[in-house]
Amino acid sequence: MKILFNNARENENDQTVFFTLTDDEGNCYKWHGDIPKDAKDQQAYLEAHIDQMYCGILRKMYRDAPNTLPNLEDWQEWIDGGCKLEVQVGVDDKGEPVIEEKVVGSSKFKDTW
Repeated sequence: MKILFNNARENENDQTVFFTLTDDEGNCYKWHGDIPKDAKDQQAYLEAHIDQMYCGILRKMYRDAPNTLPNLEDWQEWIDGGCKLEVQVGVDDKGEPVIEEKVVGSSKFKDTW
């Protein structure tokens, strides 16, 4: 996986960086993210936080994914496991929850710049 800084816009409290991330399969994503205002070497910052940036892209692609995927390893495990969620679909006659597995599909990623 690699990441390439393209441009930045300064904001009041941080800066928005625009970058291209290429995953291990060769898919390219043009995305953006906010980084600290004092990060002067944006490329170095992005390289140090590439997993975090890729997680942001995955969050956009899998909008219904659980909020319990804090890092890239957890994302990969969830995707490799079939993108499944346990969803309560009702209660049985004893008042116990009825749980079913739901497969979450991905949406096509849309470049932001």
